[in-house]
Amino acid sequence: MQPILAAALEALTHQGYLVLGSGNITHNLSDYQKAAMQGGQTPDYVQSFADWVEVQMNAKNLQMLIDYRKHSPEGVQSHPTEDHLLPLFVAIGAAGKDAMPQAFYRGIGSYVIAMDGYTFI
Repeated sequence: MQPILAAALEALTHQGYLVLGSGNITHNLSDYQKAAMQGGQTPDYVQSFADWVEVQMNAKNLQMLIDYRKHSPEGVQSHPTEDHLLPLFVAIGAAGKDAMPQAFYRGIGSYVIAMDGYTFI
């Protein structure tokens, strides 16, 4: 995320605005079809990537998160396209550099969709 955009979003939170990001920690619909046809088992990479994301957020490794395709073995399979993960970066930018993520929900739906929810405190 560009520092200017992150700063603008963070400034809005200090003015009383609530910034929400809505996406998925994992989102691979091709693998959904495979999982459904093979008895409904969640592929291992789904939980592994969700755990990796949480570790990176807690460690404040923003650059690792941004470059998740290079740094996470499960990154590319978790997101064939980036559109469903990008809202996480918006939320992180709005929260500010000192905010810590706190999971209020961690779970997988439809075999391959990690729908983890975080607040930043």
